[in-house]
Amino acid sequence: MLCNNMCEAFNSAILNARDKPVISMMEMIMNCLMKRLIRKRAELERWKHKISPKVFKLVEKVKFESNICCPEYCGNHKYQVRGYGDEQYVVDIQIRTCAYNKWQRIGIPCIHGMSALFNSNHDPI
Repeated sequence: MLCNNMCEAFNSAILNARDKPVISMMEMIMNCLMKRLIRKRAELERWKHKISPKVFKLVEKVKFESNICCPEYCGNHKYQVRGYGDEQYVVDIQIRTCAYNKWQRIGIPCIHGMSALFNSNHDPI
């Protein structure tokens, strides 16, 4: 049996509606979801950044971890970034790529890209 947090949270939210007839149950679930959407919208209206809170936390974590990297400018918006031990990656901040490939896959700079962005005084957001 597969049991994850999302299912558990949903089941606990609809606990009062589960013993009702189908129409009443659906209306209670709809009201619960509408209240959640309104609450989340109010939270996001207070948010001051251009990116979502979850992505913002991830960017802040990557900023902190990028301190271990040593970027060297190679010209044409390219950097050679040394990371852990002997590993080296080529980062192009103009086309937003890194040889580590994490930046291209998820759209958020990896630690190598973040260190190159800081070295070139670019805003990672």
